[in-house]
Amino acid sequence: MKITRLSTRISTFLVLGILSACDCSAHPGGSDDAGDSSMDASGRVDSGLSDSGATPDANTQQGDAGDADTLDAFAGDADDDSAVDAGQDAGDPDAGVTPGDPTVAWVLSYFGPNQDLPNDSLHLATSTDGLHFTALAAGLPVYEVGGIGTNHIRDPFIFRKNDGTFVYVATDWTLSNNDANYWNNPSSKIFVAESTDLITFTNPHLLQVTNLPGPGGSAMHAWAPEVYYDDVRGKYAIVWSGNDSAGSNHIYVSYTTDFASVESLTPEVLFDPGYSVIDGTMTQWNGRNYLFFKDETDNSGSALTGSGKDIQVARSPTTQLLAGSFSRWSANYVTRGTSQGTRQGTEGPFVIKDPSQSIWYLFGDYYGNGGVFGCWSTTDLDADPSTWTKLATTDYSFPAGVRHANTVRVTQAELDALVAHHHVDRIRSTFSEGGNPFYVSHSYYHGVIARLAEPSLAVGDNAWHVRAGLSDGSDASLVSFEASGYPGRYLRVDSANPTRYPPCGEASTYGWALCNVAAAQRHHLTWVDAFVESTTYRSDATFRRVPALNGNAAMVSFQWVGDPTRYLRHNYYQLFAATVDGTATQNNDASFTVE
Repeated sequence: MKITRLSTRISTFLVLGILSACDCSAHPGGSDDAGDSSMDASGRVDSGLSDSGATPDANTQQGDAGDADTLDAFAGDADDDSAVDAGQDAGDPDAGVTPGDPTVAWVLSYFGPNQDLPNDSLHLATSTDGLHFTALAAGLPVYEVGGIGTNHIRDPFIFRKNDGTFVYVATDWTLSNNDANYWNNPSSKIFVAESTDLITFTNPHLLQVTNLPGPGGSAMHAWAPEVYYDDVRGKYAIVWSGNDSAGSNHIYVSYTTDFASVESLTPEVLFDPGYSVIDGTMTQWNGRNYLFFKDETDNSGSALTGSGKDIQVARSPTTQLLAGSFSRWSANYVTRGTSQGTRQGTEGPFVIKDPSQSIWYLFGDYYGNGGVFGCWSTTDLDADPSTWTKLATTDYSFPAGVRHANTVRVTQAELDALVAHHHVDRIRSTFSEGGNPFYVSHSYYHGVIARLAEPSLAVGDNAWHVRAGLSDGSDASLVSFEASGYPGRYLRVDSANPTRYPPCGEASTYGWALCNVAAAQRHHLTWVDAFVESTTYRSDATFRRVPALNGNAAMVSFQWVGDPTRYLRHNYYQLFAATVDGTATQNNDASFTVE
């Protein structure tokens, strides 16, 4: 039963070759003992409030190293059935990007470190080198589940199916909304959705993978699913982690042809080394399957293993996906290197092979650090796990707060479409502290300036969509600023209530400075309010681009159309539509760069 990452013809008759064999493997939100991981509530005050109106301009969110000789890529038209072999032995040290493989980049899927819905949703990032990833949509979720329980999911994994479309699977967290109550509601189902472009996701549903009992008669949990294609069975293999009635975790495999049901609710035990393991992810090389997994024991694995809570590896003698065929040949941990006695606390491994050379990167989630990954590399998957080299943190980069990630390869056209769709604008002020520039942001629904990495800001609260001016879309000099994380909310001045002002000491970002603003100047503050169809709202939320008041030709100032004597200007971190007295300081405070 040889498994493949892809053997397919896309509807356009372009079939993509070698895909990433990476997993989002990690069990939901950390280890099953409370000491392993704690995830604080996000504290995001804006969360959960929906916009109260629609706007014509609002964009709503919708939302590898394989055994290469088994992978085919096709190119042609409807009358051309010729196949171009994209296969190439992944073990070949001279292996590069194969001629039939048009993929150019990785898309990283992940969820966030906190326990609110925006974090427990699908996030995406992109990379062309497999080491440095840039978040799409400024780190905001690109897709949130709706209408299924609490709508929370974790451990997302994306796989390209044989028809060239994508399937997105994840741990079902929809019976719970945080770690505290998940244990009362474990789920034997996984979340599934489909996509043709990783922009729009359809047919969201839950798929039951087992009816076997877990400990104490509760449902068996089904964690960190990932997908492979078994070209001998002609079915998709769903690999997941579950706990048996004795509470021991194993790695299971279920089969499906349509992701609507599995062929048996009694799954095969793919890997059981005699102690508890979770988070399995596979890659192929040199005629073998390699299974990376987390040793889930906690100084309780007896003589079979070490102290646990780190990443080990097993391998099978062939590329057939056979239950029980994997064996661990070393008790050493990849993530401990030469310090095998020192626990690192890692889970959720995924593996990327550099398509231009024989080198593999393993990424592991430091589950106690709230979204921090380590990276290790090797040129030989058969080398002892302790010989993997740990990379310096300067050699790779992830978006802030990545949890339990995996990757899938995409074409240039798919990459371009993703980047264009999720593009956001940032508006940099001239102000900085400690070398960190400050950007136009919002907190508690009013305008501020803040650093990009401001701890008290939620992800994306400094990201905007610069739209055509709501008051007159035909005037190219007019713009409106839609909050990226809150479609349908625009930065505006409340002209009907210009003295509207938060209470001093409000818990917002830089709320302590609200009353450092002179009392006579506490008016015309900017707000991020839901769109309301009215001439007044459209005017309140429209600004005219004019040459920067500080004279810098590379910058711009924004004149409020409601009163042309007023410009966006910051004062004690708060963002106003304020008059400008012509001094260098105020001219500078009213000048910005759109990035």
